[in-house]
Amino acid sequence: MGYGDTVIQEQVIDISAGGVYTEPSRLDHYTWAKNGEVVLQVVGSENSKRVAINKAL
Repeated sequence: MGYGDTVIQEQVIDISAGGVYTEPSRLDHYTWAKNGEVVLQVVGSENSKRVAINKAL
């Protein structure tokens, strides 16, 4: 998980199974999985949108 509109691998935050994170309002962020299956649950209090980006890292 990381913040911004560009993936910078050195600044990525690792979230292990069962982990939780928060993000500031109106800040771009991204998630991805290096290996295995991932279940991502998103809960919010305002309107939001998702943009899927399929880029090889």
